[in-house]
Amino acid sequence: MSLEFLPTDVLFPDVSLWAVGCMFVSYFLGFFVRGAFGFGSNIPIVLLTTSMVQTADWQVSKPLIVGMLAGAAVGTWLLTLWTAEWLTVTMGLLIMAVVGMDRFRLLERLCTWIDLRSRGVTSAFAVTAGTVGIVSGGGALYFLVA
Repeated sequence: MSLEFLPTDVLFPDVSLWAVGCMFVSYFLGFFVRGAFGFGSNIPIVLLTTSMVQTADWQVSKPLIVGMLAGAAVGTWLLTLWTAEWLTVTMGLLIMAVVGMDRFRLLERLCTWIDLRSRGVTSAFAVTAGTVGIVSGGGALYFLVA
C-alpha cells in the first residue's frame, strides 16, 4: 500500500512516517482510555507529539509533567470527597470562568505581565490544569493550542 497521498512534506516536513504513526497510535490510545473510563490526562500525548516533531522545550516540559501529576492527584482526591451537587457547581463555575477568560482575552493580557515560560508559572498552571482536568473530565488538548 502506497502512502503517497499523505502530504507529509507539508504537515510534518522533518518528521518520519514512523514518528507520525507513533503519534497516531498515542492519540488513539489516549482517546480510547478517555472514552472507556470517562476521564484521563492527555498530557502524555501532547509531550509525545512535541518531542516527535522536535519542538519540545524540556525546561518547560519538566515542571509541566510534575505539575500535571500533582494536579491529577489533587483532582482525584477531590472526586472522592465531593458530592454530585458540588461537582455540578464546580462544572458551572469552570464553564463560566473559561467563557469569561475567552471573552475578555485574559490569557493574552496575562502574557504581557508575566513570563509564561518561567518554572513557577508553568508549574502553577500545570497543577491547576491537572486538577481541573480530572474534576471536570476535561483533557489536556488545550496545551496543543499555540
